[in-house]
Amino acid sequence: MTRAWRQRLSVEDRTELDQWWTTVSAGTPPAELELEEVARRNALEARRVYDESATLDEELHVRLQGPLEEGELPFELGQELFKPLRDSVNAATSAHVDLALAGVMAGSTILRIKATTPLPEDSQAPLIAPDAVSPSDQAVRALLDVLAEAEAEGDPRAWPAALRSKLPKLADVLYEHNLTAEFTWLASSGAIRRTQLSSRGQAFVRQLREYTEQKRTIELVGTVTGLRQAGWIVVSPERGPDVNVKIAPKTLAALRLTLWQQVHLEVEVTARVNRAGDEMTSHYQFQRALHAANGA
Repeated sequence: MTRAWRQRLSVEDRTELDQWWTTVSAGTPPAELELEEVARRNALEARRVYDESATLDEELHVRLQGPLEEGELPFELGQELFKPLRDSVNAATSAHVDLALAGVMAGSTILRIKATTPLPEDSQAPLIAPDAVSPSDQAVRALLDVLAEAEAEGDPRAWPAALRSKLPKLADVLYEHNLTAEFTWLASSGAIRRTQLSSRGQAFVRQLREYTEQKRTIELVGTVTGLRQAGWIVVSPERGPDVNVKIAPKTLAALRLTLWQQVHLEVEVTARVNRAGDEMTSHYQFQRALHAANGA
């Protein structure tokens, strides 16, 4: 069976499948999710009678609930929503996934978002194994796992660090427009995964930005690579990034430090730590010189 024939069959089947899915996806009770998945898997089996490598299209459906006209999406809201959604999907795993808006369903404001992967230029190139897990499937499933954790107010320290910084922006957009969102992932295998980001989940995610200040004292050993009369020392440790240490101008003058001098200092670190344990910003305050000698 040629690639062109398989693609033609896929397009013909897709129209009927999309019409069927539109009728059953809007407002479907969670108890019927298993029936939906069975129907999709049956549709896939029917395709594979003619083409063993057939798969279903991957789609992420985002059902927005709130003060919106059914089936409509204000242009400004779309601009605000798509970037943090795309960033959250890509932050869920190390793989890069391109997304495209495929349509807005009637009967409810449901966004149909597809992962776009260009086909190989060589028409004879081998197809991806039909049961292989795609990068988009991995990324979206990982995102939905985190959204489910947010709804349950789980431990955010187990989430991908990049996602902890991106997801609050998505929650902000929904919160500012008084919206909740239901996310449904339609995998190429026929599997369906659904979760939501309700007002409760949004509040939990947005609280990740809240921080507490934690103080500790450390020893800092390195080379002086910067001096500022306003009261700053730049110390370059043997390993790690440069450290800007705040110091009183009079104390700085009394130490008589010079560039490229090796120093051994005691400094107080004041760190802003968010609820997930991420250290957001740190301030270093000079306490005393444990040792300072000109480097040879």
